[in-house]
Amino acid sequence: MWDADLRMVAHLYAGYALELFEHLQGYDTWKTNGLAIGSPTFQLFTSSADNPSPKMGGARILENQMELNTDQVQVLIEFLTAQESLLKRISSYDKEDAEQAISKVYQLIAAYGRKVRE
Repeated sequence: MWDADLRMVAHLYAGYALELFEHLQGYDTWKTNGLAIGSPTFQLFTSSADNPSPKMGGARILENQMELNTDQVQVLIEFLTAQESLLKRISSYDKEDAEQAISKVYQLIAAYGRKVRE
C-alpha cells in the first residue's frame, strides 16, 4: 500500500491481506472509524545494563502505519475481493517457501550438531 501524502509504503503479505479481508467482512467498525493499516512486524524486546527490560520476547507491531478513511477502506475491500483467488495462491506459495526455509534451517542445525560431536 502506498500513501502519497506521507510518501510511505506498507507491505502486506498475501496471507495477512486475506486475514485482514476476512476481518473487514466480519466487523463493520471501519465504516465509522476507518482503519489503521501497516506492515505487520515482530519486534524483539532488548535490554541493557542501563535500561533493563522487564519483558522477554517481543510483540507484534505495525510498521509504516497509516490511517485509512472509510472510503479508502471500501476501495481496499473491493480490491481484495477482486484479487482474493490470486492472494490465496500467493499465500499458498509463501507457506511452501516458509516450510522449505525451516526445513533447511533444521538441516543446518543437525549438520552443525554432528560436526560439533566429531
